[in-house]
Amino acid sequence: PTSNDMRSTDAWENGIVVKLTDATMVKVKPKTTYKILFEADGEMNVTFRVDMLYIDKLLEENEIFEDFLNYNDKTCYKYFVKSTDKKLRVGVYSFSGNPDIYVNPSTLPTNLNQFAFKATESSDDVLVLSPEDRSEKGFIKGLYYVCVVAQSNTSYRIRISESDKHYFLEDGIAETNEIQAGKESRFYYTDSSLERNLNLTFTLSVKSGPKPEMYIKLCGKVPESQCQFSKNDQGVITATNEIGTLFAFIKHSRNSCPKNGVNDPPCIYGILLRSPESRFADLTHFSLVAHHNETTHIKLREGHSVDQIVENHQTRYFKFIVFDTMATEVTFTLNSHHGDADIYVSRSEKYPDEIYDKKSSKSRRFYDEVCFTKAEDGKLIGIYYIAVKGFEYSSYSIRATVNRGENEDNVVPTQISEGMALNDFIDSQTGKKYYEFKTTMYGTGISDIKVSVNQFMGKVKFYIKSGSLPTEFVYDYMGDSDNEVVMKATDLKFVPVGKKYILVVPNTELGSKASMYRYSIMYSTSRTITELQSEVPSFGSVKVGLYSNYKYTYVDTKGSDLTIALTPISGNPNLLVSINNEKSFPTLDSYDYHSKAVGKDSISITRNKLFENNPS
Repeated sequence: PTSNDMRSTDAWENGIVVKLTDATMVKVKPKTTYKILFEADGEMNVTFRVDMLYIDKLLEENEIFEDFLNYNDKTCYKYFVKSTDKKLRVGVYSFSGNPDIYVNPSTLPTNLNQFAFKATESSDDVLVLSPEDRSEKGFIKGLYYVCVVAQSNTSYRIRISESDKHYFLEDGIAETNEIQAGKESRFYYTDSSLERNLNLTFTLSVKSGPKPEMYIKLCGKVPESQCQFSKNDQGVITATNEIGTLFAFIKHSRNSCPKNGVNDPPCIYGILLRSPESRFADLTHFSLVAHHNETTHIKLREGHSVDQIVENHQTRYFKFIVFDTMATEVTFTLNSHHGDADIYVSRSEKYPDEIYDKKSSKSRRFYDEVCFTKAEDGKLIGIYYIAVKGFEYSSYSIRATVNRGENEDNVVPTQISEGMALNDFIDSQTGKKYYEFKTTMYGTGISDIKVSVNQFMGKVKFYIKSGSLPTEFVYDYMGDSDNEVVMKATDLKFVPVGKKYILVVPNTELGSKASMYRYSIMYSTSRTITELQSEVPSFGSVKVGLYSNYKYTYVDTKGSDLTIALTPISGNPNLLVSINNEKSFPTLDSYDYHSKAVGKDSISITRNKLFENNPS
C-alpha cells in the first residue's frame, strides 16, 4: 500500500483507526491477506491491534461498546431481552456525527422501513421501549436486533439496559434520559479513581419539563441493591440550583473507600432524582454527568450544550473528537451566564491552559468562540482539547458544532433548552444554522410556544417546523421582521408532543447585508421562567393582563447590590420582583417590589435584603 490508498481516520480515542466493511474502498473478504503501511514523522512507540467485529455482535446488559461508522454505513447487534415488566433502554451516544437507531424483535429486516422501532430524529440518542410497546409487536422478551445507521462519519458508544435502577454513569460522559412527573429515578457512579482523594462534580441540565430534585449519597463498597436511600437520610447531599442547572460538589476522601482486596466490590455513589408533580408536562428531559477532579476531560457531543461552573482561577477541561472528513468547520462556543470565563483549544496539548492553538477571551455580553476551518487549518479530523479558565466565579455553557457544507443530510441541530437564551452567529450571507427542542405537553398542560430571536448584529429570519428540518420553502411558522413567533395551541399545525426544528438564515431582503450576523435564540411556554444573565439584555413582549416570568440567580461573591431595569419599547408595563421562594411567580397581588409604586422602571435591592428573605 501507499499513502494514496485507503487511509486511517485520526482521533480514535486510543489512536487512529481503519474500519473495513463491504462498503469501503478495501473490502472485507475471506482468506485475504491485508498489508498495512505505517508512516510517522519521527521515531515513536506504537501498539497495534486488530479487532474482528462479527455480524450481529451479541451485547450484554449494561455492556459499553464503542464503535465507528463510515458515512451511510450500518452496524447491527443482537440482544436478548430477559424481563417482561421492565423498560428496554437502547442508548447510542455519539461523540461526533449523527447516528440513527433501529430496533426489531426476532428477525433482522432487510429494509430500514421494516423495523418495528426507530429513533431517527436528529440528535436522538436513546430509544425506550416499554413492555406494552414490545407486546404490541408480539415479543415482550427474547431476541432483538439493534442497528445503528450513520448519516455522517460517526463515533459512538452503545449500551442497553432493562432497568434504570441499575444504571451506572461513566466518568465524564453526559447521559441523556427522561423522568416522569411525580416519579423517582436512580443512577449510580463508580470509578477506579475513588480510591484516591478527589473533588467530584455531579451536574444535571434540564432540556425541557419541570426541574427535578437531585440527591447524592456515598454508599461505599456495596452492591447497588444496597445503595437505596431517601432525601432525608444521613449523609445525603442536596444539589443546588445555578442558572437552571443542578450541581453537587463533593470532596471525596479515599478513607471512605479503602482498598481491602482484589475482589472488593466497587465504591459507588447513588444519585436519586425526584420529579415534582406537574399538570403542564408529563416528562422531564435532562442530561446527567459525573466527573472527578479538574484533570478529567468531559467529552463534548456535537450539538449538545454542557453546563458547568468554575471558581476564580480554576480550570475545567473538555475534549471533542471529529471523525468526519466532510467537516469544513469546527466551532467551540462558550456562553458565560455569570462571571468571566475564557476558552483555550489545542489539538496536541491535553491541558491547553498555557500552550494552545487558539483562544478567545471576549466579553460575556456576547460569547467566546474558537473556530477551526478546513481552508485555514487544513484537515479537521482529530481530537480537540479544550480548557475553560475562570477569572472570577463563573457559570457557563459550552458546545461544539461541526459544519459539513451544503449537505443538509448531515446536519446535527444544536439543542436549545426551555427559557435559556443561546447566543450564536452566522458568518456569511449564505450561511444557516439549525436548532431543535422537544416538548411533551398533554391535556390542560398544553399551551402556546414562543420562539424568540433577538438580533444584535445584522438582520436574520427564521423558520420552524415540527418533526423534520424546515427549509425556506417548507415550514410551519416563519419569523421575518419580528423578533418572535408564537406557535398557538389552537393552530391546526400545532404539535404538543415531539421535536421542533428551527432554521435561522440572514435576512437580506430588508436591504441589510452584513458580513456577520449575531443573535440569541430561545423558546418558552406559558410556564417558562426565563433565566436572565448579568448585564445581557433580554427582549420580550407581554399581552395586556398577562405576565412574562424571569429569574435571576445572584452569585456575586463581591456582595454588590442588585439593580433590575426594565426599558419599555412600547406600552406601559409593570415590573414586579419577588425575592421570596414562595412567590416565584409574582403578580399584582403578590410581590416584594413594584416599579410603578416608586415611579420608576427599575428596582434596586441591597445585598442584605436579598439574603434576609432568601437564605439559599
